[in-house]
Amino acid sequence: MIKYIVVVVLLALLGAGVWWWRGRAAESGGPVYATTPVRRGEINVTVSASGTINPVATVIVGSQVSGRIQDLHVDYNSVVTSGQVVAQLEQSPFIVRVRQSAATLAKTKANVRLAKATLERQKTLAQQNVTSSAELDDAQAKYDQAVADEMQAQALLDSANIDMEHATIYSPVDGTVLTRSIDVGQTVAASFQAPVLFTIAADLTKMQIEAKVDEADVGQVAVGQLVTFMVDSYPDQIFTGTVRQIRNSPVIVQNVVSYDTIISVNNDTLLLRPGMTANTTIMVSNRLDVLVVPNAALRMKLPGAAVARDGGRAGTGSAAGAAQPSVYVIRNGAPHAVPVQTGVTDGSSMEIVHGLAAGDAVVTGYTAAGAGAGARATVNPFAGPHGGGRGPR
Repeated sequence: MIKYIVVVVLLALLGAGVWWWRGRAAESGGPVYATTPVRRGEINVTVSASGTINPVATVIVGSQVSGRIQDLHVDYNSVVTSGQVVAQLEQSPFIVRVRQSAATLAKTKANVRLAKATLERQKTLAQQNVTSSAELDDAQAKYDQAVADEMQAQALLDSANIDMEHATIYSPVDGTVLTRSIDVGQTVAASFQAPVLFTIAADLTKMQIEAKVDEADVGQVAVGQLVTFMVDSYPDQIFTGTVRQIRNSPVIVQNVVSYDTIISVNNDTLLLRPGMTANTTIMVSNRLDVLVVPNAALRMKLPGAAVARDGGRAGTGSAAGAAQPSVYVIRNGAPHAVPVQTGVTDGSSMEIVHGLAAGDAVVTGYTAAGAGAGARATVNPFAGPHGGGRGPR
């Protein structure tokens, strides 16, 4: 208990000392600078986008022939293999067509045999000069026509057999049934296009996110970058993925241009479901153990009195006019404008490549004192030498 009392007393004395020092500085006419030490840290540059989770490959299973659904062998969420029977149309109409085609083929074959026998007989008679050339030609034409009829009948039989095979619907891939669009007893018509019976996802363990990246950010995105994302169903869990493709086709919605970015996702746990909305964060740049300062330090402008710069020269108190960015560093109690070379920024902090050292105190704000005691004024640190500040209070 005594320890806590001592700590509280020390903190109170420290606060009182800071308050007294700032008051003395204000009364003496000197400004009070808010500083932040230059530190080593990490800067992550990211791009945010939202998208929809979908299977990598989705196959629509339809029917090439018309008919009534007799049996269904799978349902929603059924796991199927390639070649597995998923539905069966009523086969009796197809069986009848096959039998009719077979009978027609048998008839044409009999006609071919008869026409061939007639042709052979006419050839023999022609050699004996008993028949005319016209009769021989007529026999040859009838034989050729009979052969053509046989070929046509064979084609019709093959077509009837194929249609009967198509009456049994097979799964073309290994996967999971996402949707089922038909029921037993329903008639499907395949006159103009194949009716959709099932939608099968090829592999739900391999998913992809179709994220829409704004045109202002798409230039920073590249194939292979790491992606983290969250879904509403699991708000406390972070999933990962990788940028696989950046499509060049623009998507324009209400004059807003974006580009579809495909992100590959491993879904071995099957937690992610098709159609979920993913809020993604694409890691554009990750800088470790670099010098970091707040962006406010780079926007600082010190109006009024001249400020000593590096090299011992006096400046006007504003680093904005310099071609190279500068920050103000407190040295010997006075701010010095130090040119710096910057790197990447995450919006709140900036990487410093050259010009500063860890531990340097950079100015991020200040309070200017008035002419007399109690006449202190807070000045906008981002304004020019003659504007933007608030008057004395």
